[in-house]
Amino acid sequence: MTTDSVVTLTKTLSDGRTAVVTVTPGCTTVHVDGKAYGTHAGPHHVFYRRPGVPEDFVAAIGRVLLTAEEAAQIQAAWDEAQARWPRDLRADRAILVHRVRCAEQEWSDAHSRRMDEGDWGDPFCDDDTNEARIEKARAELAAFDREHAELVAQLAAEHAAAVERRMWD
Repeated sequence: MTTDSVVTLTKTLSDGRTAVVTVTPGCTTVHVDGKAYGTHAGPHHVFYRRPGVPEDFVAAIGRVLLTAEEAAQIQAAWDEAQARWPRDLRADRAILVHRVRCAEQEWSDAHSRRMDEGDWGDPFCDDDTNEARIEKARAELAAFDREHAELVAQLAAEHAAAVERRMWD
């Protein structure tokens, strides 16, 4: 299994420090002036806009913000590293399950924020963005499961055996 790292991007931050982004098949890391500053188990985080942050930033790794061009450069290096990485279908499915759970948690967090802010509209039918993310994640998982039915059957058998082992505890 290759763990070759590729320095994908070197950029000067607004305060003059130097950030170096390194991509491996397992994660993307950023070091600022030689010190670890952020890691992501993917190419980069989506950046949620905050007041006072310039419009050209669209992604982040840790607290290092990235422009669209920088994010695309890192994404390309990530995709190349992933193409060299041997496939682990169980891990691939676990990532898809995690995406579903994260999308559901984002929906729940948004619902809780609205309730805390006093927005008492119908909390189960008014969040099209998060509901779309949930549906997309579920559709990706369902497509994976259809494509790898043997893995799904194996996981179900392992789960049933684990339940059977614990049934009489």
